[in-house]
Amino acid sequence: MSLKGLVSGEGCGGGATNALTSLASAVLQSAPPSAISSSAATEPASVQHSIPPPSVADAIYASSHDPLAMDPALASIGHSHGQEILNEDEVADSFSNLDLTEKDLEQLETEYAEFARAMDADPSPETMENFWQHAFWNDMEGVVAPKEYTMSTDNPFLEAAAGVSGPSLHEAGRKLFGEGRLEESIWAFEAALQVGGVDLSDTWRWIGTAQAENDHDQVAILCLEKSIAADPDNVEALLDLGVSYTNELNHDKAMHHLAEWLRKNDVYAAIPSRPEFALDLDSYSPSFEVKHKRMIDMYMLASTMNPADPDVWTVLGVLYNLSRDYALAEDAFRKALQYDPDSYSLWNKLGATMANSPAADGSKQAVYAYRKAIELKPSYTRAWVNMGISYSNQSMYDLAAKYYLRALSLNPTASHVWSYLRIALECLKRPDLIEMVSARDVNLFRDH
Repeated sequence: MSLKGLVSGEGCGGGATNALTSLASAVLQSAPPSAISSSAATEPASVQHSIPPPSVADAIYASSHDPLAMDPALASIGHSHGQEILNEDEVADSFSNLDLTEKDLEQLETEYAEFARAMDADPSPETMENFWQHAFWNDMEGVVAPKEYTMSTDNPFLEAAAGVSGPSLHEAGRKLFGEGRLEESIWAFEAALQVGGVDLSDTWRWIGTAQAENDHDQVAILCLEKSIAADPDNVEALLDLGVSYTNELNHDKAMHHLAEWLRKNDVYAAIPSRPEFALDLDSYSPSFEVKHKRMIDMYMLASTMNPADPDVWTVLGVLYNLSRDYALAEDAFRKALQYDPDSYSLWNKLGATMANSPAADGSKQAVYAYRKAIELKPSYTRAWVNMGISYSNQSMYDLAAKYYLRALSLNPTASHVWSYLRIALECLKRPDLIEMVSARDVNLFRDH
């Protein structure tokens, strides 16, 4: 599991397209024009502090054994609650942008077989953890790694954008992002880039953030690199890029961008130039351990200069995850949460750190942090995925499958989550459901 891609679907046909274009028009009419500057890179306060109504939280967390048992949008795999798994309105119409070759599919099948054999030989949480950390993240994510960012085709916001300015489209994207409508927010931001008149770095950063929240780190990296190319001083993009590279286990690039975050931040810019920190962090020599210690030392100094900056503590948490010092990482994220308690992404990072730790109950404890992240933002795909992984690590595959299906209802193009679902169903010995995974249509699971 990481601290935690694919591009959105290529479009919809006929009436679906007309409906989306009408929706886009309605969104644009409600969004007042606004100029976008390089400083407009953080979420509005109304987004950061959005808490779902008590009825939503109560429905999701009513049962301590099964936190989704009371959610009418889901049903328990293997049980007959007679409920629908998903609301039809949440399910995408196509999965046409999945680019898997026969060789890719053969590799995935090999991974599944290896996993099944390993679990038959030793059905322990340690076996599951080893699989997620090594085989899955290192190999399966690489299967579908994109080389270039592809703009969505048949973008309804472009069709509705006649006479609408780029800044208005950008504002619509931020509004949709705050509502958790990530795919639509990406469409709006992409339209803003194509219409023009917006801050390129800021807009690419927002697209990258939306892709990361949809659990698409590889696509997020492409967007964030474009953001940095447009403005090397965009500190928000530098921080997000460091985290995404950490998720992809690219330690050197992660540390490079996190060091740049210090250099580009007015408060901490002098730290990397101090004699005791003289080191070429971009070189492959000296060792990771030496560069990592320099980074820790620099950020610890930054934490003494401004102890109430949650970003500094967040980076320390990320750095400690790189070195697998999970107890220190957990402490750092808890410190960050003292100053930013409503950050759903921080709660998710804390949960992932707990799950990765060697503690016997790490995955169980992680669930509580993921719940908080989902409570703060019910549409946060990444937390739903991580919750599923935590339940898989506890051999609670029935619950894991439900969480994966919920995540897929939010982002049906998440190829790796379909793979997680298949593994959970393998463990449940449900070949009837495994056959449905290849269709990648969540609706097929309704009656099961």
